[in-house]
Amino acid sequence: MLFGAAARFLACTVVVLGLSYIMPGFAAGGFSGAIPAALAAAASGYVVESLPARPPRPKGRALVGFITCAAATYLTQFFVPGMTVSVAGALVAGVVVGFTDFLVPVETR
Repeated sequence: MLFGAAARFLACTVVVLGLSYIMPGFAAGGFSGAIPAALAAAASGYVVESLPARPPRPKGRALVGFITCAAATYLTQFFVPGMTVSVAGALVAGVVVGFTDFLVPVETR
């Protein structure tokens, strides 16, 4: 589960930095905005995934990644100066991170 949180952290960092360059209305302010957003997304995803007794399936991980990354990215703008995120930008970031969570294997069989 820790590997999944680390993968989500890296994915969210790359997505937030990438979107800040290509999406209007989305400005991360460099690493000073991307790192807190990624930490919040990874931590909240880790907490949500640790609540049930068994680990979530890939589709469940993707949904958790989408919701936590979109919410964390949007809410982080209120705590990090210089960071502005539109609702559409937060949703796009959530979709990309959710898709990454779906593709990255987190358990060995």
